[in-house]
Formats: sequence, structure tokens, C-alpha cells
Amino acid sequence: MRSRAERVKRTELEIPTGRFIEIRVGPSCRVFHVHEHTLRASSTFFDAAMSNGWKESRERVVNLPKDDPDVFAKYVFWIYRNQLATRTTYDNWDYEDNPEYMTLAELFVLGEKLQDASFKNDVVDAITKKRWLEGHQICWASIGFLSRYLYKNTVSGSAIRRLLVDVCVEFAEPDWPAKWAEQKVMTKDFLIDLSIALLRQRVAAADEDVSPPGFLCNNCIYHEHEKGTDCTRR
Repeated sequence: MRSRAERVKRTELEIPTGRFIEIRVGPSCRVFHVHEHTLRASSTFFDAAMSNGWKESRERVVNLPKDDPDVFAKYVFWIYRNQLATRTTYDNWDYEDNPEYMTLAELFVLGEKLQDASFKNDVVDAITKKRWLEGHQICWASIGFLSRYLYKNTVSGSAIRRLLVDVCVEFAEPDWPAKWAEQKVMTKDFLIDLSIALLRQRVAAADEDVSPPGFLCNNCIYHEHEKGTDCTRR
């Protein structure tokens, strides 16, 4: 986080201006006021909601009754600060139940709904950065519960599904599936994707054409980009 006394270039001065949108989130209708231009520039969902004379654009109110206000608050923080407020202190969690991975998963799912590709790309990068820079091992419990949540809330072929499978192929221990079965956290689609990935790895090994998984060398394969555009995170 920047010091208040830090000097920056004048060109970095950018203060959001313009009208606000009221967003009511969750069953209790927690209210957020976000600059319309900032929100629409980031989210295709909100851009569409505020276009073409829809009720939301006339009333300047968008309701998200099924979403978690705490998760949405982190999205708003990211919009204004370009930072993900997800880190937790090591005193607050058990090794086998690291809550930050689930928080990041919830943020990705929200990004899917709000159709914000840049936000989702940042979440993917945060997951891999946490794994490597912090030296944290993703344990069997985290993978198990993450797979159930993500496979319930994302579509086939989703980038974060592919990332989860690749991590599991690379690091999972042989006894993990049995532990997942005991916890009843496995999903059929996850097991199918995992089986396909393992079989592909075996075939590649037989052909002596084994490449490291994407998260070890190129996160771009998990990013969303417009066709014909280069990755901005290389």
C-alpha cells in the first residue's frame, strides 16, 4: 500500500467523477454507490444494464439479491484501487482450510457474472502468485472444496477450472481422491476433467513431449483477451 507521502507522476492523477449508480446487494440489500463511468468501463454486465432504456438505467439502481455483499465490496475495492483485498493472517486459519483460496474463487465467480475479464485475469494471477511467491502448498482440503464450489458456479471450459485441474495434476497426492470422497466434495465433472488431463499427460510422457503446466510458465493461457490482442500481463 502506498505511503500517503509518496510522490507520483502528475499523469497518475485520476479521480473518478460523474454520476453514481446505486447497487443493492444480497438479501439484506446492502447499498453501494459506484461511479457509473468507472463501473461500466470495467463490467460488460453493468454497461448493458445501464444501456438501452432498461429499468436499471432509468432508476439508476441495480439489484443483485443473490450475491454476497462482502464479495461485492472486494470487487468495488478492486475497481478503484486495482488491488485484491483477500490476504489473511496466518493466525486465523487452519492449514487444511485456507480461506483466501475460497475468497479468490468467489471473486472469480462474481467476475464471471459481471463479465469483467480484466478482474478475472487478476484473480487468476493472484491465485498463482499466492501459490508461488508465498510458498504456500495447496492442500487436499482446499482443492476439494474449491472444486465443488467452482464446478457448481462456472461453465465447462472456464479458465479457473482448467487452472484447478492443472494444479491438481501437478501437485495432488495419490490419497487425495479418497479424502475428497470421505468429505463428499468431489463432483463428477471435476473428476472427468482431472482424468482427461492425467491421461493426456501419460500420452505426452510416452511421446516424450511433456511441457510444464501453464501456471508454471505462462499464466496467459488462463486469461481472457479479445481476439487478435496480446496479453498485457507478460
